[in-house]
Amino acid sequence: MAGIGDNITIYPKSITFNSVAYSNTSGGPIHLTYSKEGSVLETRTGVDVYPQSVAVTDLSYRVTARLQTFGLDLVEGTTASLVGVATTAGGVDKTYTWTTMVLTKISGTQDRAQEGYSEYTFVHESADGTTDPLTIS
Repeated sequence: MAGIGDNITIYPKSITFNSVAYSNTSGGPIHLTYSKEGSVLETRTGVDVYPQSVAVTDLSYRVTARLQTFGLDLVEGTTASLVGVATTAGGVDKTYTWTTMVLTKISGTQDRAQEGYSEYTFVHESADGTTDPLTIS
């Protein structure tokens, strides 16, 4: 999460999606994972070992939240902003807001005598096809 690309240790404190909130003070730890990737189109000619140019198309932005709870009441297909609050190692709170995220996957596990968890995967939906969903404040 941090300033995407920054090498900063952060500690997620809470997440909110569609008015449903989860806080690490009322449950277990929160793990947030993000992925921004696309398809690679390379230009090569003849005996090129490496591409002469690389274009990235079909970008996709995903965020996965792993929570030690089965208590969130979320529905797949719901679209809303996903807001995460994290604290840096220096104690400064940062708010990460991903706009227009669609809940696409819910999974979880509960082993016997172990802590269970649920994972929620969100994918960005862009009305104009170009807007990056993440803002950090």
